[in-house]
Amino acid sequence: ALRHLEMDFRLVIFAAFLGSLAGIMMTPTLVNLFSAGIRRFLATGSVPQAVAQVFYPHNWKQILACVYIPRPSDFSKISLKTIPKKFLLFNIFVTSIYTIGVLCSLLAGAHMPDLRATAINLSGIVNGMATILLTIFVDPAGARITDQTYHGVRPWEDAVSVVFFLQMGRLVGTLILAQILFGPLTCYITNAAIWVTAIAGH
Repeated sequence: ALRHLEMDFRLVIFAAFLGSLAGIMMTPTLVNLFSAGIRRFLATGSVPQAVAQVFYPHNWKQILACVYIPRPSDFSKISLKTIPKKFLLFNIFVTSIYTIGVLCSLLAGAHMPDLRATAINLSGIVNGMATILLTIFVDPAGARITDQTYHGVRPWEDAVSVVFFLQMGRLVGTLILAQILFGPLTCYITNAAIWVTAIAGH
């Protein structure tokens, strides 16, 4: 039963990969929609009024015009040459941990029914690592490149390249690294639950 449960969780991880892939395909469309939403907000000065514009039929044509399917030519200017590599590697690691953190705690709880509540509540010791790495290494580097692009220090293609490689890192993190780390991090939470219980018992 535990083996079947683990396989079910691995299928959930694979579903996360498919979701990430769908998100990548929808990125240009969502960028267009958010840009249109921001322009509406600047015109109305109200978030509810800007959202309400979606329900007016005369705006539906503009909404449909935001739909954009990526084409091969869109990737012609993407380059890794001027992009820092270290934060992209950290992004893969962070994504994989966020994907499996809760699942690891659930599986650890299934392995130890008597300590299930403790194990489930320890998902933070896995996701916490990802949050620290994201805050220190990933977000600041991405924000810096975005800011430099806005101020003309970097070309627009650098910002597009960062978004592209962050998304590719998400795919690698969910498809490969998350599957590799799922077992070891489950053991990590299992041992942590035993240790916490032993400490609390004393």
